[in-house]
Amino acid sequence: MIQSPLAQPRASILGHGIAAISGVAITKLFMLRSDFDGLRWIAGAAACAVSSALMTLTNTVHPPGGATALLAAVDPTISALGWIFVPLILLGSALMLGVALLVNNIQRQYPVYWWTPRDVGKQIKSDVETGQAENKDSPEIETEIRRHSVPHRYIITINPEHVTLPQRFVLGQEESGVLEIIRDRLRDMAKERHGSQPASSLDTNDTIIGHE
Repeated sequence: MIQSPLAQPRASILGHGIAAISGVAITKLFMLRSDFDGLRWIAGAAACAVSSALMTLTNTVHPPGGATALLAAVDPTISALGWIFVPLILLGSALMLGVALLVNNIQRQYPVYWWTPRDVGKQIKSDVETGQAENKDSPEIETEIRRHSVPHRYIITINPEHVTLPQRFVLGQEESGVLEIIRDRLRDMAKERHGSQPASSLDTNDTIIGHE
């Protein structure tokens, strides 16, 4: 899943780091009790929950990070390492990233991005202008674009002919299917409104989903 946002370097490195710190901190807190061995399962659950919350807040969600936090609490060998566990996890994450860069760039591309999916500022303006140009024959759609031309991280344009996505924005099969259904409904509505319009302008075989 090298195109998943959860697998990019930011999520991989920071997610594991945050999870390791959370796991060690929660474990040390529970170790203050004399009956810690009987509470390991609670410490593990708490460590996993806290790390998941912190990864969500920092936009660095990396699912294997939950296991990193869990191990810090439930594995006696790792619990004995204490804070040494954190640099070891970061080193391991860096080594895995290095291997991923070597292997996944032979015939594919990894990472999709290093830190953020895209620079929002300048791209938003061009996205809006592109949408206005594509829909210049429809005053209603143009009015809606202007009305909602506030900065967003992504803009997806749907018209009766195709769906346009931001660069490097990856959709799953189910998500693509939903957008295609919306596009088909717009196409049917356009046919009803412009019954005399040549079929070639509406029944085009252009790419269903493409990137700007």
